[in-house]
Amino acid sequence: MKTSLISTGEAFRRVSSSVPPPQLTSTKALLKKVPKGLVSGTISPMLTQKNSRWKQWRRCSRPIPQIQGGCTPNEGDGHRCIQILHFLARILPNGSLSGGINKEGIDYYNNLINELLSQGLQPFVTLFHWDTPQGLDEQYGSFLSPRIVKDYYDYVEVCFREFGDRVKHWITFNEPHVFIDYGYASGIFAPGRCSSWEIGKCKNGDSGKEPYIVGHHILLAHAAAVDLYRNKFQKTQNGKIGITLDCNWMVPYSDSKSNVDAFERGLDFVFGWFMDPLTQGDYPFNMRALVGDRLPKFTEQQSKSIKGSFDFVGLNYYSTSYVYSLPIANTVNKSYNTDSYTNQTGKQVYV
Repeated sequence: MKTSLISTGEAFRRVSSSVPPPQLTSTKALLKKVPKGLVSGTISPMLTQKNSRWKQWRRCSRPIPQIQGGCTPNEGDGHRCIQILHFLARILPNGSLSGGINKEGIDYYNNLINELLSQGLQPFVTLFHWDTPQGLDEQYGSFLSPRIVKDYYDYVEVCFREFGDRVKHWITFNEPHVFIDYGYASGIFAPGRCSSWEIGKCKNGDSGKEPYIVGHHILLAHAAAVDLYRNKFQKTQNGKIGITLDCNWMVPYSDSKSNVDAFERGLDFVFGWFMDPLTQGDYPFNMRALVGDRLPKFTEQQSKSIKGSFDFVGLNYYSTSYVYSLPIANTVNKSYNTDSYTNQTGKQVYV
């Protein structure tokens, strides 16, 4: 499939400008305004205490309440697709093929997919939504190690083989920026790693290095999954594969050059972190310049494999804030959260 490559800023502007401004209106009325070609739908985690082996999150949080049933579409609500999440640990209990494939998990998703299709709903399947099996964390640090790429490859191959005859849209990762920021920089989400002085006050972690290592391995795992799907499954299954990113829009607090530059840096450290490698084959210049040797480098082959590795890009957008520049200084406490030398106001802006 032909992939159109454009810059990070242009990609985000095209998407954000095509969506209607927020209004207090019904979902049904809003969906009528969605431009042709954009797909609307809803999301259902389908998470139950009985079926989930989400041990890593249980270790880091309170018990997950029992959730029964699923999502029943309202007739005429305009949604014709639904995003469902495949939990890695539900299919590969210890995170790798060595632990065997959980047949109960396969049956669970087969039943779910079949029911959705019978209701006229098209499943968009997210392969990873922050659910690293605890076993992989204990074995080798999961996404802190390049070994995760092979285990993730094996996992998605099982999914493509078992469900690809009916699933036509695959999402490799959901919001990797949030997973990394909260899990490895701030330390408030699983696996709860950060520097001791960060908000999570973690016992283990390095907020200045680990977020970039994890992001690097996520991109490599994503590219490996896309390559596998395109070369082994796409021709016969006729599906598409992509990734879902998140990015809140930012508006310079003033027209000063420093704040305009802050806007560019803020965008690069959230959206460009992943979109630039996907479209250009490397990280944004701002990240390379400010993070320095804490930012891993792609080999020539890795760069080629990542560039263009998507048939579509999902974008989760929540709000818009003013952004202003902070003085660039050689601080001792390095963190992803401060590396862009920007600060966003709490005030939301409608543009």
